[in-house]
Amino acid sequence: MKLSVPDTWPHSPLSRFHAPGHKPSREAVLKTLEQLNANAASVNSFTLGAPNSGLLGLTLSPAEYTATFGVPWNRPAQPANLPVFPAGAHGPQRDEIKAEHDFNWAQYNLMIECETALRNMVLEAADPTYWQELHQPLTGFGRRTLRELIDHMLLRYAPFNEAARKNVNQTMDIGWTGGPLEEPIARIEQGAAAYANVPGGALTDLNKCDKLYRIVDESGLLTEACRLWRFMAAANKTWDNCKAHFIQHADDRNDNETAGNAGYHQMANLVQELKDEVASANTQNLAMLARKQSDNDTTMAELRAELAATKAQLEVFRDISNSGDTSSRNRRQRNKGTRGPPRTPFVPTEWHLSKPCYCWTHGYNDKHDSPKCNAPDQGHVATATRSNPQKGKHHRG
Repeated sequence: MKLSVPDTWPHSPLSRFHAPGHKPSREAVLKTLEQLNANAASVNSFTLGAPNSGLLGLTLSPAEYTATFGVPWNRPAQPANLPVFPAGAHGPQRDEIKAEHDFNWAQYNLMIECETALRNMVLEAADPTYWQELHQPLTGFGRRTLRELIDHMLLRYAPFNEAARKNVNQTMDIGWTGGPLEEPIARIEQGAAAYANVPGGALTDLNKCDKLYRIVDESGLLTEACRLWRFMAAANKTWDNCKAHFIQHADDRNDNETAGNAGYHQMANLVQELKDEVASANTQNLAMLARKQSDNDTTMAELRAELAATKAQLEVFRDISNSGDTSSRNRRQRNKGTRGPPRTPFVPTEWHLSKPCYCWTHGYNDKHDSPKCNAPDQGHVATATRSNPQKGKHHRG
């Protein structure tokens, strides 16, 4: 039984650890090692490690491997010679023992051949100057394991120092102003991955949840989602639940905005259609008047009457043109003293300090805050809050 090194790799050659004339940088090292991991994981014919892990045991640290797959990496040892068959073993038993022995040898040889191929890829990704420290006069790099080369590059040229820590934190803390919430979530998860191998620095689920909550809360776009998260049971505040909770509320917000914009555009299109119809009617009327005048088919009085009707239609056209700005229409209605149909007055339930909302007119209640009051008293203060009631109800002395 023989297993062969893959004919093609996902990344061959690997990206360079450094640009020409420059030392290896942390960003370049991490990018190259990510490609190396993809190559190792692609060796599906190797099955002695964790399921679907390929040869990642050669490229990941023991801690990373265990954290990723839940089991430690046990590097296969070179198989011994074919064991002596048990006394009385029959043909099928002997065939089974030999098949297992052949399989172990095939897997071991595959691991050694792939490790050599991956090690050569890594060596070619940097100038010899940056490997000189590991070079041995007699054996070159032949006795160096792939993991030794990786550790050398990480510790020498990509340490998680204070500058790297600051950069990772700044990336995770980038604010959110709307759009896909998956973007800040991805930045948090990438930052957590950077902290994973730092002794005592790994981010917990609670750390990641707190970061996402703070980013969303500071945006001011999902206040209700933040309120619900604060009151959620601690046992339910997992990272997966946190992501699902805020993504759902962000998607609902985007859907509502899309529906609102669609309604606005429908109204704008209707107004434009009315404008076009009135303009067309006025053009026809003016043409008709010109024909009557040229043909002398009507009296001057009739012309004046026709002209007056045309002017009236022009006034209608002007009003409809202005109606495209809903804020102007609202201002005209307010100037006329009209407030639309009367709204159902708000009837507060029994008040208590534990009520979630506060209104200057109605005090503590279950329904609304000051800015959303539908039945304000005279002098209503829309900026009043429970922390600054501004002498509103339940605080008037």
